[in-house]
Amino acid sequence: MNPQTFDSYVVVPSNCQAWAEVQAWSRAKPGRPLLLLGPPGTGKTHLARAATAGLATAGATVRTRTAEAWTWEYLSSLRTGSWLEFRERWCEAPDALILEHLQDLERMEHTLARLVDLVDQRSCRQQRTLITASVRSDWEIPRIRDRLVSRLYTPVVWIEPLRWEEIRMLAERALPDLGRSAHGWWHHCNTYPEVLGAGRRLALLRELRAATKRHESLSQLPCSASIGARMS
Repeated sequence: MNPQTFDSYVVVPSNCQAWAEVQAWSRAKPGRPLLLLGPPGTGKTHLARAATAGLATAGATVRTRTAEAWTWEYLSSLRTGSWLEFRERWCEAPDALILEHLQDLERMEHTLARLVDLVDQRSCRQQRTLITASVRSDWEIPRIRDRLVSRLYTPVVWIEPLRWEEIRMLAERALPDLGRSAHGWWHHCNTYPEVLGAGRRLALLRELRAATKRHESLSQLPCSASIGARMS
């Protein structure tokens, strides 16, 4: 498996701003948190892990959690009376905190408020915090948007799905390494584009991913249904 670093990330016009912003966040002087938003399958986890690897290489202490795992630890600290230890572990100890899938907390108002307080305290201490959420619009997470963006002035970076033209470019670059089945799909998709709708093109992407699991240039091809509308 290819390591998930900034160098191994496939940079195209759709995601180049997110790639640059997360890279700058991991290398600049610590300060305000960064909120990375985008549909599922667009490379948010890759960028978060690349930031983690870069910070760890530079000697920083990094903690990574999903919002669900962080919530479980928070609620456990309340039940066991270990809130102060929990606060120190998450607010004071790590140089960088990376929280993924924050959309899971949209309807958990009390827990979200605690998390925002923690992020605020980390910002005051000049510590890094990167937060990701899988959404198609920030209107899906109004509480998170209002608390993080309006209150803490958190910069928001959108990562867009790959366009069909970009997928075509990446796939053609990898054609020598594709299996026969994927070659057939690719031929039909390009020969009869007016016949193959978004669903068939989505199936092609899954076939390409299966045929090129170890091919670096195709490691980020989107496979979620949310991308289908952009391929018709």
